[in-house]
Amino acid sequence: MRRLAPILLAGLFLTGCSAGTPTAPAETTPAETTPAEPERTTVEWDNYATEYQRIVDEETAEGDCAALQEMFDVAPDDPKLLSYIDEALTIAGCYDD
Repeated sequence: MRRLAPILLAGLFLTGCSAGTPTAPAETTPAETTPAEPERTTVEWDNYATEYQRIVDEETAEGDCAALQEMFDVAPDDPKLLSYIDEALTIAGCYDD
């Protein structure tokens, strides 16, 4: 029986069986999350030049406050468009002190 015990123990070890010892859960690292895009005002872009939204969004991503402010100053009197550009100014950090 003494010769059989090491073989049985080795078999239990290799198969992962244990005497009631719980196994620790695998460590997980939190997934990196990207900040959610803020909800934006819906603009009827069909009323404007084809590239208008793209340009506003690019200037926002680049943080070009002067360009965004100029776009706001010369924009047509459309409350939704003005809100969109104002949101762009906020997102670009133009109102930060």
